[in-house]
Amino acid sequence: MLYSVDFVDKSTGWAVGSVGTILHSDNGGSTWTAQTSGTTNALLAVDFFDGARGYAVGDLGTVVRFTGVVTPVVIPGVTPWGIGALAVVFGASIVLVLRRRPTPVSAPS
Repeated sequence: MLYSVDFVDKSTGWAVGSVGTILHSDNGGSTWTAQTSGTTNALLAVDFFDGARGYAVGDLGTVVRFTGVVTPVVIPGVTPWGIGALAVVFGASIVLVLRRRPTPVSAPS
């Protein structure tokens, strides 16, 4: 299942999803190529500054940084919570939106 898609121009884009899925397209989404993410955690959001630099974020505080190399870098343990959204600001800073874990509710007796 895919959760987020980001295109930096009419041709170049990425999609992320369950089990660390990262897909890349360089033809406007006509075809997609799987990329190694380095994680099996769900990736919930992706944002790129340009055709090589960006981030994907997801469950258990997973942050995957793309720096123009073939294999992205996983930054472990940013937060124990999931990260549900992000924005790359001027290619240098990122803004993360944390998701709270649901509080368990006891069943009525």
